[in-house]
Amino acid sequence: MNKKYNIIVPRLENSGPVNMAIEIGNVAHLKGWDVTLIGISRGNKLNLENIKYEVRYFKLSDFFKLRGIIHTHCLRPDLLGWFFSFKNSCTLITTIHNHFLSDIGFTHSKIVTKLSFMLWVKAISRYDARICISNTMRKYYIRKTKCMKFDVIYNFKNTSIFSKFSSSENLKWINLQIQNGKINLIYVGSFSERKNINFLIDAVTKYKNLSLIICGRGGDRFEEVKKLIMLNGANDRIYLAGEVDEIGDLIKASHFLVLPSHAEGLPMVVLEAASMGRPSLMSNIAVHRELARMKLGEVFNRRDINDFYATIIKAIQVYSLPPNSDSSLLEIFNSNFSGDISFSKYLRAIGHES
Repeated sequence: MNKKYNIIVPRLENSGPVNMAIEIGNVAHLKGWDVTLIGISRGNKLNLENIKYEVRYFKLSDFFKLRGIIHTHCLRPDLLGWFFSFKNSCTLITTIHNHFLSDIGFTHSKIVTKLSFMLWVKAISRYDARICISNTMRKYYIRKTKCMKFDVIYNFKNTSIFSKFSSSENLKWINLQIQNGKINLIYVGSFSERKNINFLIDAVTKYKNLSLIICGRGGDRFEEVKKLIMLNGANDRIYLAGEVDEIGDLIKASHFLVLPSHAEGLPMVVLEAASMGRPSLMSNIAVHRELARMKLGEVFNRRDINDFYATIIKAIQVYSLPPNSDSSLLEIFNSNFSGDISFSKYLRAIGHES
């Protein structure tokens, strides 16, 4: 087989699926593959610092020139892969990052969601391998597609990029909250409705011994979230940090990472927290329950503020708090989320053992 590894993503930006695609490319590159990361369209921005291989946009000539493995991520790249499935010189693999119907359904009508799903299933049915990133997701797609085969390979992270420091002002804010006796939470992600961030703001507002730093792209909702914090009178305990390039030190300084989402694939930030010895507080959706069973944190009812606080109290009893890190979390991370192990599974899924 041609040692060419092509990765196609929707946009060249630092989003969850693209970051995972980059991690896969990094491991492939280290193992001697000729890797190219290809974006269909432009995104907000992409940090190229940790990418040591070719990055470019899709060209029409790629329909004729691409050879070897084509690894697609997300809807548009998966649909594009359908055209490559007719070429004997290509081996197709997709990593599925979300629960299609619930994820697309947040922003599109029922009929558009259903038609998109039918078209997507037809496209990936021609793939050589379809990868889900959790057992929860695999069960979901087996149920939705009836008889299609899916493999499970967990997301993974390269811990060497976690040690970089972000803004000292953000870190000072966290340390000040902890010095003032607060239990500090950190949220990392978008502000979309699916992320349930309003619930989190209301919960922190209610319990005066909690503080929260919010890191991520607000987009159109940034001002809305800012206004909610002001209306709740929580400016002194909830800090909008905006988009932060490096969050490792902020997670490590905080008591808990928190994810109140209504839906997720397998959140990379939970893995990052585990690599820092920090536990996660996660909403009680299926994939979060799966991560909790792996001892990466605790789950709470994403609609019950009182249960959220009770879960924090329980987690305090279970895990080490800053300035100490919980070594058991790092052991779990190393055992389950290794790039070498995961990439070998990707190759085996398409019948390539080397």
